[in-house]
Amino acid sequence: MLFYQNIYTLYGLIEVYGKNKGFEVTVMNRGIISLGCFFTAIAAFLYATKHITAAIMSAHINSPDVTYFTGAYELIGFGITFWTVFSLLLGMILLVVGMFPNLKSFLLHKHAK
Repeated sequence: MLFYQNIYTLYGLIEVYGKNKGFEVTVMNRGIISLGCFFTAIAAFLYATKHITAAIMSAHINSPDVTYFTGAYELIGFGITFWTVFSLLLGMILLVVGMFPNLKSFLLHKHAK
């Protein structure tokens, strides 16, 4: 939620800066940004789930001399890693697509001077 609020704070700063400097600020697609934040949160949840699952799997077989966490982590497999990376990439793409019109006008106006 904090990340989502920071996005709107950035939007507010761009909007105020744009009104003061005289360039047009387009409306961000908040639905797309919300989906981006959602998929990024899903990626974080899946990443934590993989580590917790490995810790639970190796909790009762570890000894002071040997730790089996690495083996348990590899045993979980590629599936959850694939969906974690996929969700993270999709979330980042949606965030950039949702913010692109404002960032484009902001950067073009800034570099025009």
